[in-house]
Amino acid sequence: MKVFLTFRIFLCILILRETCPQNLRGNVTVTDLHLISENIVPMRRVLDRGPYFDTSATKNVTSLVGITGHLNCRIKNLGNKTVSWIRHRDLHLLTVSESTYTSDQRFTSIYNKQTGDWSLQIKFPQLRDSGIYECQVSTTPPVGYTMVFSVVVLASSA
Repeated sequence: MKVFLTFRIFLCILILRETCPQNLRGNVTVTDLHLISENIVPMRRVLDRGPYFDTSATKNVTSLVGITGHLNCRIKNLGNKTVSWIRHRDLHLLTVSESTYTSDQRFTSIYNKQTGDWSLQIKFPQLRDSGIYECQVSTTPPVGYTMVFSVVVLASSA
């Protein structure tokens, strides 16, 4: 009986964080156990969910020629997975985590621990850098979030 009572208190306090049945000293009823088990299943689904993208950020980024551009990718629940940036035009792997894999050193991956954001920084962008870029997570199969990067020339007012 003490084991059930301890288990019940543990579930109420640490996992559910909701109002527990008032009579913690009384008998554990089938109804109490059913209530507790109903709340464990949704909690387990949240904990088991793999990495996913916060899609609230813009998918379209515009930068002027020569002015550093940033593509931002916010990933939730990343766990031990890695993040890569891929340029779709030529399926070129640009970065993995914070390491650059392209010989073009204008591309850098920047990670912000506070927000979970992974940004692809493109220094001195040129018109040829315009196109689709993908932030990809190393799940099986990989999941990705694509963005459009547009580089424009500032028209002179002559």
